Amino acid sequence: MDMRCDMFKNGGMIPREYTCDGEDCMPTLTISDVPEKTVSLALIIDDPDASNGGVWNHCVAYNIPADTDRLDAGVIASCASGVNSWGNTGYGGPCPPRGARAHRYIFTLYALDTMFDFSAPPDTKQFMDTIEGHSIGQADYMGLYGR
Repeated sequence: MDMRCDMFKNGGMIPREYTCDGEDCMPTLTISDVPEKTVSLALIIDDPDASNGGVWNHCVAYNIPADTDRLDAGVIASCASGVNSWGNTGYGGPCPPRGARAHRYIFTLYALDTMFDFSAPPDTKQFMDTIEGHSIGQADYMGLYGR
């Protein structure tokens, strides 16, 4: 499975418009080579450099149709969402503390062998615990952002 972004290179700087300092909209991701038996996709966006001493989650999106070849704000808004670290569903863009070194933002796409039904939007840990054993493919993409 492969994922790429035309807005910034893998390992490159995320443009301001996709952050809390800009329009805070999700960059478009292009997906290819999804495993044949994929039933749904899920996207997790994390900042492992968060100043809270842990990982800051920016997005938990799941039950994305398996035939999706582009992920953008519209797709994320139309699929099921978990709770990010701000306590909201949906996408929240990079927003590291001012003066901090650039943080890494890891976009991880999972190909899953099933759909998921939660009684309430899960947080990242609940979601990751639930999909354990259901991932049949994974793609990662990383961007940097500092303020």
